[in-house]
Amino acid sequence: MNKYLISLSLFLCFTIFTAKAIINPSNSLLKDKPSMPITLHQFLTLSPKQFQKATGIKLSFSQKIGYKILQWKLRKQRLIHNPPSGSYSKADRTADFSLGAGIMTWICALGSLLIPGIAVVAIPFALIALIAGAVSHKKTSKKTNSVVGMVLGGLYLLLLGIAIIAFTRTF
Repeated sequence: MNKYLISLSLFLCFTIFTAKAIINPSNSLLKDKPSMPITLHQFLTLSPKQFQKATGIKLSFSQKIGYKILQWKLRKQRLIHNPPSGSYSKADRTADFSLGAGIMTWICALGSLLIPGIAVVAIPFALIALIAGAVSHKKTSKKTNSVVGMVLGGLYLLLLGIAIIAFTRTF
């Protein structure tokens, strides 16, 4: 029992000291080039074998496992605090929402050929597509999505208006 506690505490100490050495950029992990510190990105891409070659430190099996766990934890922390550059802004999500609402408008409109009452559901989708596209158009990097959403929603409302006017004029 004591052996397990000692090995567990040594394992935890190794991972804690390794994390401090990596976070502090002034410490150099490369023996051959003491003036060249390892970056976080380099650390996250190194395998335990490559780490051993770079540092000259022989890692035991438990240290290799600790190394991989530390890499996993650092990746997770980095994603929490620095989301990837490809992540969506609120305006981009609104532009995508506008496009989705515009597509749903036409799905409902064409679905009304099979189910007659479903065309009424297309009206709110068209309004949402038009409004969301207009709101997000100036702020988004996905201008195409907002424009297509506005066109799909607006075109449906325009055709619906023409159909209503034509229908009321005939009677």
